[in-house]
Amino acid sequence: MAQSERIRDWITQRALVFSTVLASPAQRTRQTVAAIGLPSADERIVWLPNLYEAEPEVYLRHLGQDGPGDATLVVGHNPGMEEFLVQLCGPDTPAPLAAGLGTGALAIVEIGQGGVRTGNGRLVELISPKAL
Repeated sequence: MAQSERIRDWITQRALVFSTVLASPAQRTRQTVAAIGLPSADERIVWLPNLYEAEPEVYLRHLGQDGPGDATLVVGHNPGMEEFLVQLCGPDTPAPLAAGLGTGALAIVEIGQGGVRTGNGRLVELISPKAL
């Protein structure tokens, strides 16, 4: 779990606080959630079985329920997570994101006015635990 712990340290150093955590209840994602310092009973966590092997539209639907200004952490699975991020960022998807997410990567995406929808996200930063 060293990758998750590196991401946890990165999140902690920047004092990022998530209002909601959307996560698949699969064992690997539960381990990741725990490794970044969130107990499984944390009231911010919403365990969503349909995130396992989900299509991008499933991620869009769940994130579309968040309000403006919410900081949501999504712990999911590839290839659906990669496809979702590329769809969210639209035709201007930066090359690092288009190249794919490595295991344990953290993508910080800013959502434009109009909320979560295809093409309305802007990749702010892509953090690879291997680079930390």
